[in-house]
Amino acid sequence: MPAVIRCQDLVQSVADALQFISYYHPADYIRALGRAYEREQSPAAKDAIAQILTNSRLCAEGHRPICQDTGIVNVFLKVGMDVRFEGFAGALADAVNEGVRRAYNHPDNKLRASVLEDPQFARRNTKDNTPAVVNVELVPGDKVAVDVAAKGGGSEAKAKFAMLNPSDSVVEWVLKTVPTMGAGWCPPGMLGIGIGGTAEKAMVMAKEALMEPIDMAELKARGPKDQYEELRIELYDKVNALGIGAQGLGGLSTVLDVKIASYPTHAANKPIAMIPNCAATRHAHFVLDGSGPAEFEAPSIDDWPKVTWSPSKDARRVDLDRRRHQRHLAATSSICSHSRRARSTAASKECNLTPKASAASWCRGSRSLSSDSMSGVMKPGSSAATAAATTDATGVRLKPSRIAGRRTSITSAIRSISCW
Repeated sequence: MPAVIRCQDLVQSVADALQFISYYHPADYIRALGRAYEREQSPAAKDAIAQILTNSRLCAEGHRPICQDTGIVNVFLKVGMDVRFEGFAGALADAVNEGVRRAYNHPDNKLRASVLEDPQFARRNTKDNTPAVVNVELVPGDKVAVDVAAKGGGSEAKAKFAMLNPSDSVVEWVLKTVPTMGAGWCPPGMLGIGIGGTAEKAMVMAKEALMEPIDMAELKARGPKDQYEELRIELYDKVNALGIGAQGLGGLSTVLDVKIASYPTHAANKPIAMIPNCAATRHAHFVLDGSGPAEFEAPSIDDWPKVTWSPSKDARRVDLDRRRHQRHLAATSSICSHSRRARSTAASKECNLTPKASAASWCRGSRSLSSDSMSGVMKPGSSAATAAATTDATGVRLKPSRIAGRRTSITSAIRSISCW
C-alpha cells in the first residue's frame, strides 16, 4: 500500500525545519569550526571564530536567529513515485510556501522577511519570505526526502559560473575565482561546486552539494576513494593556503569543506558553478513516510566547544544607538537642505512635490539619493532612504533589518522627517 503524504504534514515539517535551523547550527559545522579554532594561529581570525562559536551557542540557548539575514528558502524534494498525496488544494510548492510563511511569521521567533516579489522593478517585500526556491525530483520509492536550507544573501551574491574549455583546469579556475569573492560571503564556510551538465544543471548541483554534511576531517583520515575525493582535498588545502581566513582577517581556515557534484556534459563544454555557504550554515534533512510530520532532535549544548569570547581590553566601546541617531540627523539635515532649495525656486512658499514629475526634478539636485530615486523609489542603502524608512506610513518605527525592499516616495520621505 502506497504511503499517504498529507499536506499538513509537509507544511508543518517545513515550518519546524526552518525555525530549527534559524537558531541551531548543524552539529557537523560546530565540530569542524571547533577544530578550526584549535589550529588557528592568527589572533584576529581566532577571535572571529570564537565570536561565531559564542554567538552560535547563545542562539541555541535562547532560540534566536544565528544571523539577522535569515535567508531565502531553498527546498529540494525527492518524491517517491509510489507516494500518494492527500489534502493538497494547490501545487506541491504551495504547501512548501505555506510552511515558509508560518515559520517566518512565528510569534515566538519571527524571522526577517528578505524576499522581494519583483527583482527588477517594484522590488516589494512579500512580508513572509515566500516564495521559496523549490526543486522537485521523482525517484523510486514510497517516501518524500526533503532538504531545507535558508541561504543568506551575502554568500549567494558570491556565486560564480563559467563555461570552461574541456582542457581548462578546475583547480586553477577555483583558485583564481575565490579571491575575487572577498570576505562578503562570511567565511569560514563551505564551497559547493557543480561540474558538467549544462549551465543551469551545474548551478543546481553546486547548491544541492551544500546540503551534504561536513566530512573533510574524516575524508582525510581514511584517504580518498576516487578522483573527485582527491580533487576535494586538493581544493580544500589550496583554498585555505590562500590565507583569506575567518571573516577575511587572514588565517588558516577559509573553508571547512569543499563539496563537488558532477553530471555528464557535452563534449564541447565543461560548465562549472561554485556557490559558497557562509558561517550561518543553515540546512536540515527530513523524510516523510506517511506517519506524520517530521521531528527534529535538539542538539546538546555540550556539543559546542568550550570557547567563550569576550572583548579585548584594548577594544573601544561604540554606542550604536548614538551613532544611528547622528546618522539620522545628518541625513535629515541633507534632505531638509534640498527641500529648502526646492521651495526657494517654487512659485509659492509651500513645496508641493508630486511622487513623479516634481520629485524627479528635485532628486536631480540630491547627491544622497540613488539614480533609482528618479522614479520616486529610494534604494535601502542610501543615507536618505535609511532616514526616511525608519518609520513606516503608520508612524511605526522600523528596525534597520526591516528596511530592505521598502518603497518610499520622495514626498512621504520628506514629510516623515518633518522638515517643513
